[in-house]
Amino acid sequence: MTTIYLIRHGQASIGTDNYDVLSGLGKQQSTVLGQHLMQLNVAFDAAYCGTLNRQRDTATIALQQQAITPVTVAGFDEYHHSSIYQHYAPLLSERNAIKHHNDKLNFQTFSTLMNAWAQDNSDNDSQVETFAQFTHRVHHGIDEILAHHNESDTIAVFTSGGVICTLLQNILQFPVPRIFEINWGIYNASISKVKHHHNELKLREYNNITHLLLQQDESLITNI
Repeated sequence: MTTIYLIRHGQASIGTDNYDVLSGLGKQQSTVLGQHLMQLNVAFDAAYCGTLNRQRDTATIALQQQAITPVTVAGFDEYHHSSIYQHYAPLLSERNAIKHHNDKLNFQTFSTLMNAWAQDNSDNDSQVETFAQFTHRVHHGIDEILAHHNESDTIAVFTSGGVICTLLQNILQFPVPRIFEINWGIYNASISKVKHHHNELKLREYNNITHLLLQQDESLITNI
């Protein structure tokens, strides 16, 4: 069975002009992750990441002791939060579904926006990637790498919470709105693990942060 480690990127630079940069804490999380993988003798046959800086840099730091260069696959990019927000927030504000489209993005507002995006079956003539397009590229990305590997291979995919949750939704068949609820709780630099066998993905591990907990430093436990 092909084993795939789905690894969420370290903490990004929330609250800055460019979110897509690992914070100092995110770099530390990535280093701890890499050390943990080496201690467990986890050797990857290949590694992949999305094109986003936070994904690629997490992979580079975590894999520096394995001498593996991650291959970028655009299918593993996160959905475009800012574009979705800019498109749907004014519409939902007009309908009083959210109070104001410039409100701070809390869990309730986030869920309302993301569900509106997922349930929008209209012809989308904006520049916003549709939910159907997002899920298609995520699954295509997995299919693409699986086509190049043997059943005995162990692969790392450094990506984001939305990508991981979309794959889990396909495996566990829970309702689509749960994707965004679960996404909110995926930790930075966490490990989820799936196995591919007989053309099916099976979940074997989810949102594991043992490597961070062992540091006994609560500041390392983040999910944004």
